[in-house]
Amino acid sequence: MPTEEESGQEQVLSNRLTRLLFHRNDTHVGKIVKLLGKYGSTSVVATSTDFAMFHVALTYLGLSPVWATILGRSAGSVVAFLLHRSWVFRHSERRDGNVLLLKYVLGISIGMGLNAVGVWFLNSILGLGPWPARIITATVVWFFGFLFNKKIVFG
Repeated sequence: MPTEEESGQEQVLSNRLTRLLFHRNDTHVGKIVKLLGKYGSTSVVATSTDFAMFHVALTYLGLSPVWATILGRSAGSVVAFLLHRSWVFRHSERRDGNVLLLKYVLGISIGMGLNAVGVWFLNSILGLGPWPARIITATVVWFFGFLFNKKIVFG
């Protein structure tokens, strides 16, 4: 049977281990959740711009779903960059704006390629309508964009 002193030491070690394992992770998880919330809310604004341009290009300009995707994605990307730099990844304002913009354009180019290929595949190959193809593709590519921006552009 442990002595009172040994029981006290075990309790201290147990408390330290609990704080080390759970407090640090809760803080880290909390930061990620907060960042995802900010990123998601700015994405609503940027995606609304993207989809509005997609609709105009598809309906009124007569562009194909792929070209309408590229036009919409371009407009939404400008809105997203401004919001991400000024609010979501605020600490990035201390960095060289030209380097950030170059990295962001690289991510947008990759994302745009993924969007265009996804819409083409779902619309032309699988026969989905332009809107379902665009929404499915945008949702999948959104996760790529978050990770790319967090780790490479603003990280």
